[in-house]
Amino acid sequence: MFTSKFGIEIEFTGITRNEAATVAAQYLGGTISGTGDYYDTKKVTAPDGRVWKFMSDASIDCRRKQNHQKVSAGRDYSVELVSPILTYSEDIETLQELVRQLRHAGAFANNSCGIHIHLDGAPHTPKSIRNFVNIIASKNDLFYKALQIAPERMRFCKKMDIYLVDRMNRRKPTTMRAIEEIWYEGYRDNRGQHYHDSRYHFLNLHSFFTGNHTVELRGFNSQLHAGKIRSYIVLALALNNQALTQRSASARKPQTENEKFAMRTYLNRIGFIGDEAANTGQVPQLEKIVAVIRSREISLCLFLQAQSQLKALYKDHAETIMGNMDSVIFLGGREHSTIKELSEVMGKETISMYTESLTRGQQESHGQNLQRLGKELMTMDELTTLDGSKCILQLRGLCPFLSPKYDLKKHPNYRYTAEADKKNAFDAGRLITRRMKLNPNEEYTVYEVDAEETADIDEDEDILNYDDVDDPDAFI
Repeated sequence: MFTSKFGIEIEFTGITRNEAATVAAQYLGGTISGTGDYYDTKKVTAPDGRVWKFMSDASIDCRRKQNHQKVSAGRDYSVELVSPILTYSEDIETLQELVRQLRHAGAFANNSCGIHIHLDGAPHTPKSIRNFVNIIASKNDLFYKALQIAPERMRFCKKMDIYLVDRMNRRKPTTMRAIEEIWYEGYRDNRGQHYHDSRYHFLNLHSFFTGNHTVELRGFNSQLHAGKIRSYIVLALALNNQALTQRSASARKPQTENEKFAMRTYLNRIGFIGDEAANTGQVPQLEKIVAVIRSREISLCLFLQAQSQLKALYKDHAETIMGNMDSVIFLGGREHSTIKELSEVMGKETISMYTESLTRGQQESHGQNLQRLGKELMTMDELTTLDGSKCILQLRGLCPFLSPKYDLKKHPNYRYTAEADKKNAFDAGRLITRRMKLNPNEEYTVYEVDAEETADIDEDEDILNYDDVDDPDAFI
C-alpha cells in the first residue's frame, strides 16, 4: 500500500504564489522559474530534478491577514500547490515539513479550498476500477460525514452518480474502453477538455481517461495541518489498495443506525491499525477509556514511533494513558525524550567500585577503597545503540528485561496467517449475513421477480449488516 505512487494538490491562501514558491525553494534547496501561462505558475525545481508547482485556482476565496483579521485579497493570494510524483515511504516527511513551512509563512486554508489526491492508475484493471466505483458509492454518506466536507465545496466533489453506478453494475464492463463510455454517458461537452463536468465528484475518473492517467479523490477539505494531510493520504492509499486487491465490491450502502461504529469497522477492515495510530486522529477520552477497559477484559495496544507523538496528540493526558499500560515494549529508536524517560523508568543497579592508590615519596603510602554506587540499568547511549535484534519489555510488577525479538515466520502456525497466504485473511462479511435460512417445516409466500430490475449484489459484497446484531455498540 505504501509503495504506491501518488500526487497531491493543496489549495490555500494567506500568502502569494511568489511567497509560497520562495518558501518551497528555500526548504527544498531548489530554484524558481515562471511559465507565464494562464495560471501564473511558479515552478520550484528541487535538486533531485522534481518540480513543485504553485499556480492560481479560480475557485479559491482569496484572503490575507491584516491586524489579526482575515480580509479580502487579490488573485495573487490564490495558491494551489501541485506536487511531483511522490511515494509515502520516501516523501511523506518532506511533504509534511513543506506544509509546516508554508503555514509558518502565513498560509492558511478556508472553506473554498480543497485537497485532491491523485493515485497512480497504472496498476488498475477494469475490475479494480469497478471496485473503486462501488466502494466509494457504498461509503459516500459515511465519508462525507467523517471528512466533514464543507458545503461550499459540494459542487466540486459531488457524491457518486447513482445512474452511473447502476449502469456500471448492470453492464459489468470488462474493458477500459467500455468503462470510459459509461463514465461519459449523458454528458454533452467534449470529453477531451480539462474542466469536464464529470470530474467534479468525490471519485474522478476523468483524470484517468485523459491527462495523467490517475485516479483522483477530491473529497478532502484543505488543511495546512501536516498530520491531517498525512491521514488523508493514508486513507486514499488504503482505498486504492482495497480496490486493487479485493475480489469484488458492492455498491449497496451499509445499514447506518450506528454511523460511528460503521466507520470504525470499515477503517479497521482496510487496515487502519498499527503504527499509524498517531496520525489517524485523536481518540476522544482515551485517557478515561484505558482506565476502565481492563476490568472489562478489553485490551488496547498502541503502536508509536516515539513517545513524543502521544504527548503531542494528548497533551497532559499522555501520562495517564501510559500509566494505565501494563506492558511496554521498546523496539529501538533515537528520539531523545523516549530514550531519557525509558532510562529513568528502568531504574538503577548497584555496582561495586574498587580503587587503589599508591603515593611515592620519602614515605611510601598505599591505600584501598571499596564503594557501592548506583548506575542506570541502561544509559541513554546504550539504549540508542540497542541491537536491532533485541527489545526491552517492561511488565507491571516485574523488572524490565532484555529479550531477543521473535521471528514470527518461524512460528509453527505462521502458515495459517494472511501474511503467509492471502486465502487465510479474515472476512467479517462472510460471518455477518442477511441471507435467510429456509426451514422445511414453515410455509413461505413465493414472489416472482424480474432479475433485470433488481440491484446486482455480489456474494462477497462489502457491507456490514446490523439486522443480525442485537447491540452494535457492544462490539466497539
